[in-house]
Amino acid sequence: MNLLCDDELLIPAESFEPGAGALPDQLARWRDCVGPALDVSVDADRMPRDWSTRTTGWNLGGVMVVRGHYDPQTLTRRASSVVGDKLDHYVLHLNQSPHAMHLDANGRRISVGPRQLLVSDFAQPRSVSCEGDVLSVFIPRASLDALMPRQLDLHGVVPTGACSTILASHLQSLSTLLPRITRKEAPDAMVATLQLLAASLAPTIDMLGLARPAVEGTLMRQIRQYMEDHLGEEDLGADSICGHFRISRSTLYRLFEAEGGVLNYLQDRRLVRIHGLLASPTQRSYLGRIAADNGFKSATHFSRAFRAKFGYSPRETRSGQVCLTGARGVQGSPALGSTFGRWLASAPVTA
Repeated sequence: MNLLCDDELLIPAESFEPGAGALPDQLARWRDCVGPALDVSVDADRMPRDWSTRTTGWNLGGVMVVRGHYDPQTLTRRASSVVGDKLDHYVLHLNQSPHAMHLDANGRRISVGPRQLLVSDFAQPRSVSCEGDVLSVFIPRASLDALMPRQLDLHGVVPTGACSTILASHLQSLSTLLPRITRKEAPDAMVATLQLLAASLAPTIDMLGLARPAVEGTLMRQIRQYMEDHLGEEDLGADSICGHFRISRSTLYRLFEAEGGVLNYLQDRRLVRIHGLLASPTQRSYLGRIAADNGFKSATHFSRAFRAKFGYSPRETRSGQVCLTGARGVQGSPALGSTFGRWLASAPVTA
C-alpha cells in the first residue's frame, strides 16, 4: 500500500450541519457555531420550518474560504465583538444566490446581485443580510494590504471592471474545486485569489478616494488597543488619549460617536473586564479594590454602572447567582470557543 505524502493530502475542511430536532434547537446550534463573533437574527415572517443553513470551510494557507447555503438571515458584527476577539480580516463575498445580498455599514446600505462581489472589513461593525448560496473568503489584513499601493478602507467596496469579472469566475471555479485541492496546491490557489482581488480593487481605489477613512479606521483600532492596555489607569481618558496619539478632542469624539462617546465606550470596556474578574473562581479581591484597579474612583458609581449594564449587582456575579447563559453573554465568550473562531485561527497549511 502506497502512503500519501503531506503534499498529496487534501486540505482539511470543517462543516456545519443543523442536525435533527426542532427548529429552535437547530438555530441555536448555528448561533453557537458563529457566536460570539457574529449575531444571528431571522425575520419572523421568513422563518423556515427547518434550519437548512449549511457551511464548509477550507484553509488555504491562512486564507479561509467558507462555502455556505443560508436561510434568510442577518449576520451582525457588533463593536463589542470587534474589540473582544480582535479578529482582523477582510471578507470577500461572492453572491451565488438569485437573491440580493445587503451590507449595512457606516450608516449606508450596499446591495449586490447574483455573481457580484462585495468586500467588508471584519474589524469594523457591520450587518450582512443574505439568502441562498454565498462564498466568503476571510483574508488576514496584512496579506491583502501587502499587495495594495496604500492603506485603504475597503469596508463596503464593490469591485468592478474586467478583473472583478475574472475574479468572480475564479471563485466560482474554486468553490467546486475546494474538496479536491491538496496541501501543495493550496498556497497557489490563495496567491491567485489575493492577486486577482488586488487587481480588481485598483480601479475602485481612485474612484472612491478611500485614503482618509482608511487612516481613521487604523487610528480607531490603535486607540481601542491602547485603551485595552491601559484600562486600569485612573487617568485614562480623552486628555491622555489625545496626548498619546496627538489628535484633537473633536477628532476623538467624532471617531467614538457611534459608540456613544469615548467615555461611555471606556466605561463599558472596564465593566466587561471587571465582570470577567468577578466571575472567575480564583479572583477573591475586594470589590472596591477591583473597581479601583480598573479605573473607577467611586465604589458607588461602579456599582450603579455595573447594575445598569448587566441587570444585576457585582456581588451577585461573584456569588454565582447569575445564570450561566446570562454570564456567558455579557462576558463575550472568546471567539476561539466557536467553530467559526477556530476556522479563522486555524494553523496555516504548509506547502
